[in-house]
Amino acid sequence: MSGSSDVIEFGFDDGKIIKPSGLEQFKLSRAGEKARISLCAFKKLSDGVIVQKSRERWDGMSEEERQGKTISTSLTDAEKLDLVQRVDKKIAERLGKPVEEVREIDRLDITNPRFWMGFSHYKDGVGTIRCLGKYNGSTLVTPGRCCNEIGEADQHAVTAIIQYPVAEHLQVNAQLFKERQYTYCWMYKMSAKQFKRLEGTFVEARAEGRSTMDLKVTLDGDPKFKKHLYESASCVWAKEDMDPDTRAWVLDQGLRAAKHCQGSLGMEITEAKLLEKLGKSPAALSSGAAEAAPRANMSYSGLLD
Repeated sequence: MSGSSDVIEFGFDDGKIIKPSGLEQFKLSRAGEKARISLCAFKKLSDGVIVQKSRERWDGMSEEERQGKTISTSLTDAEKLDLVQRVDKKIAERLGKPVEEVREIDRLDITNPRFWMGFSHYKDGVGTIRCLGKYNGSTLVTPGRCCNEIGEADQHAVTAIIQYPVAEHLQVNAQLFKERQYTYCWMYKMSAKQFKRLEGTFVEARAEGRSTMDLKVTLDGDPKFKKHLYESASCVWAKEDMDPDTRAWVLDQGLRAAKHCQGSLGMEITEAKLLEKLGKSPAALSSGAAEAAPRANMSYSGLLD
């Protein structure tokens, strides 16, 4: 089944989306411990369209026109809004409903997981803060004051997952899952190395024609190193015979978790505030935090005429 048709099938009231008070991090505590999880945070269909159209605009621009711009700013805000509205109309047509009734759930692309990525520092008395340096991908181009005062920043990726109730061999207990028993929503925070390992599993699965999947996770070695090994499996919650309420519940968790995932990457702080926390007098102030953003690699041409 295609990603688009899956998204269109899932529907629930926007009123059900509430802000949780907190979200704990997923962890395995014993060497060899296993779990079956599934990513539940996803990008919007319009996000991919905007990325594609921005690249097309950038490729068609002269060097002079590119001055002072990046790929992400090659389209104006008005042009991006127009694309969002056009995608909403296309979704509404597929759903057979007025565009005013298109919900957040309808806008999600379940083949395109959402990760929040960034660089952060930790120091006693300061806490975890976003790096103030400027990056080109994962390369530090201009160090921030935080880099000079605290040291090299760590890169992390975070997303939201559900953990299934399982029986032997990590087979999902479908009845318990539908009843939301022994089923959990976690924030899954990874180092850059761990994210690459996860990404590799997705690349392999997609090469086999699977765009939405579960993951069987095994803790390899000492828990303090948090080395997780992955094996892809069929996505239980997205199967055609899964009831719509359960599907909606899964995606609801991802929507509600977004604020906490983004916040887990560290507090955004000014250089002046950093120096204050370090007990130093403000000097030359640098610019704000920069964040590495994941790229979408899907084809969205069918969403626009």
